[in-house]
Amino acid sequence: MNSGNKSDPEAEARRDYDEAERLGTKQAWDDFIAKHPTSTYAELARQQLTKLAAEPPPKTTPSKDEKPDDLASFYSRGQRYALNGDFDQAIKDFTEVIRRDPKHAGALNDRCWARAITNELKGALADCNEAIRIAPDYVDALDSRGLVNLKLGKLSAAIADYDAALKIDPKLASSLYGRGLAKRRSGNVDGGNSDIDAAKAIQSNIAGEFASYGVR
Repeated sequence: MNSGNKSDPEAEARRDYDEAERLGTKQAWDDFIAKHPTSTYAELARQQLTKLAAEPPPKTTPSKDEKPDDLASFYSRGQRYALNGDFDQAIKDFTEVIRRDPKHAGALNDRCWARAITNELKGALADCNEAIRIAPDYVDALDSRGLVNLKLGKLSAAIADYDAALKIDPKLASSLYGRGLAKRRSGNVDGGNSDIDAAKAIQSNIAGEFASYGVR
């Protein structure tokens, strides 16, 4: 994307907001906030996230006949593949997005997460590192990198990533649970159990979610 109209500093934010609204996904709004944290549209984006949290969208499987031809369509389809557990196809779509826009922090984070699930951990770590370089306070990328480092056995790094994510969003269940596991594996059993209990209080199925990632 270009740097926006010099006569209207909010022009780029307005265009990106319209695109996030068109996609209507949590990731799209997270990406918008990461890119435009101080924009006048940021609070509107946070309100949209609140609405989505109240009523999660249903899963929809991409049609085999669907043939995206623009960046946003590839990204949206990749997210739907990931939601339905087809990570190989999701990675292909996210890779196409990144090929077209190497600074697309959302696609980098999503490919990091998908690669983490499929144990492509070296590539996953590189993707998350790049997403965080582009958007240092990108909470989802910090959370994703925490998972990668947890699976790599880099417990101190995982705890640091989860700490950073929780500083931004103290109620992020996945970061609380991941940090709890990392603390327990590091020998801090009480601290780990406290984090895990807090995560379960926020999201009752969080243990099952991590188990599906190959982490117990």
